Amino acid sequence: MPTPPSRTLLVAEDGSEQAMAAVEYVAAVFPREHTKIDLFHVSEQLSDLFEDMEANPLYKTKTNRLRVWINDQQKQTHAYLDSARESLLAAGFPKEQVAMRIQPKKLGVVRDIQKASYDDYSAIVVGRTGLSRLKDIFLKSVAFQLVGKIHHLPVVVVGGQPRRRKLCIAYDGSPGSQRGVSWVSHLVGGSDCKVSLLSLVSKRGHFWIYDEESFLESSGDEAFEQC
Repeated sequence: MPTPPSRTLLVAEDGSEQAMAAVEYVAAVFPREHTKIDLFHVSEQLSDLFEDMEANPLYKTKTNRLRVWINDQQKQTHAYLDSARESLLAAGFPKEQVAMRIQPKKLGVVRDIQKASYDDYSAIVVGRTGLSRLKDIFLKSVAFQLVGKIHHLPVVVVGGQPRRRKLCIAYDGSPGSQRGVSWVSHLVGGSDCKVSLLSLVSKRGHFWIYDEESFLESSGDEAFEQC
C-alpha cells in the first residue's frame, strides 16, 4: 500500500474560541503521521507604538505602563499558541511536526496570510469568526476574505464545534468539484475519516453533470436508492 503524501497546513490562530475549534478540527480529521502544522499568528507592531509614544514628552511618563501592557500581550499570544500546540501533541501529532510561526503585521492580517500561503503549504485552516464578532459583521471576517482571495490552495473554514470524522463533498462532475475530490484525497488520505460524495437527484431522476442535463434510467424511489 503506497504511503500517503505529506502535507503542511497553515492554521491561522488569533486566540479566539473559533480558532481553537479549528485546531481541534485539524487534530480530529488530518492524519497525524503525514501532516505538518504551522500555527500562524499575525501580531500587531506594538513596539512601533511604544517608540512613537516614548519620543513624545506628553506620554513619556506612561511608557512603563505601556511596556508592561505590551509584554502582557506577547505573553498571551505565546500562551494560546502553546495551548493550541499542546492540543495537537495530545492528539498524537509528533513534536517535530507542529511549529509556531509569529509574524509582525506588515500588509494586514488577510494579506499577510495570503502572502504566507505561497510558502509551500498544502492548505489553510481558519476559524469562521475571530475575536471581534462585531468587526466580522461590518468588515467581513478574515475567513470570508481569504476564501475570496486565495485560489491556489484549499481554504478550510471551520465553524461551530465539529466533532465527527465525516466529510461530505458536493459533486456535480464539474472541474471544480473534481478538484475538490482531489484535494480531499490529498489532505485526508491515510486518515480514518468517512468521505461521502453528494449529488442531488430529483424524484424524476433528473440531475446535472456540470452543464449537461442527465436522467437516471429508472425513476421514483428506486432512483434515490441508486444514488
